[in-house]
Amino acid sequence: MSTFYYLFLAYGLSNVVVFGKIFDKPRSWISKQSSFLKKLLECMMCISVWVGFLLSFFIWSPALHANLDNPIVDWHYGMFYPVALFLDGLFTSGCVWVIHTVQEMCERISPKKDTTHPQ
Repeated sequence: MSTFYYLFLAYGLSNVVVFGKIFDKPRSWISKQSSFLKKLLECMMCISVWVGFLLSFFIWSPALHANLDNPIVDWHYGMFYPVALFLDGLFTSGCVWVIHTVQEMCERISPKKDTTHPQ
């Protein structure tokens, strides 16, 4: 269940950073400073990698809490931490991308309501 919460937290955070009105001014300012950061802030897949790194570091790591029956990982648990952060970023990006793609597909399928001509 923790992975479920982790993924929806990651999706929500990524969605707010990329599309949220509350971040319009900071996004605009950052975009003017760096073309790299501008591209990063426009891309759900890109920003969710960094969201995954941060959530994994500060909140919870899916990779470290996975049931890995691997003696090498168990023996090198401390050395596995940077790898876990990297894997969490990739995992987060992939899952956020899937959720975002499904959301966009649902938005395309559902008819838009015409508010200009009420019936």
